Amino acid sequence: MANRVYLMNHHQSEPALAAELEEACLLAASYQLPILWLALFDSDDLTNVLVHCENDAGEEVSELVLTCFASTEKALKTYSSRRQNLQVALGVDSAVSLSEWDAFMTSQLQAPVVQIDLTELWMMYGDAYALDSQVSEWLTGLDDTTSAAWASFCEQANLSDADTRRYGVRGYPWNAKLAWQ
Repeated sequence: MANRVYLMNHHQSEPALAAELEEACLLAASYQLPILWLALFDSDDLTNVLVHCENDAGEEVSELVLTCFASTEKALKTYSSRRQNLQVALGVDSAVSLSEWDAFMTSQLQAPVVQIDLTELWMMYGDAYALDSQVSEWLTGLDDTTSAAWASFCEQANLSDADTRRYGVRGYPWNAKLAWQ
């Protein structure tokens, strides 16, 4: 397990797992949830997906795991409503990543649904509900970039590290054909 999060774009009417729709995984991020990915969603887009896994005793169990799921059209509108404030909040250090992200959305988000698969990150958290509350908090931070929730979101994205900042802003290519570094 690599503890990756995946940004998916697909045709399913219900949330799916990255493992089930690997070709739909356009971008990935390791140990973090990129800022611009979550900016596509609002609290109405938080739902659960059924995940089959093993517990500590090695028994197979089923768990409901948080996922972000919306129509591509709605997601793009949600992002558009936040873009200007995010550009200011992320600053000049993220200008290239923001430009890359905008080009990515135009060229790559062609399927009707956008989803973030958080399963591997959820497994890393250990507490079944910790990730749910954390993502809800980060969503509030997207709408108030002066808040503690925004600061927490930026911290988990590791924006203070100039060498890896771009990954916390926009992730990295997985199945998408991009010239990003």
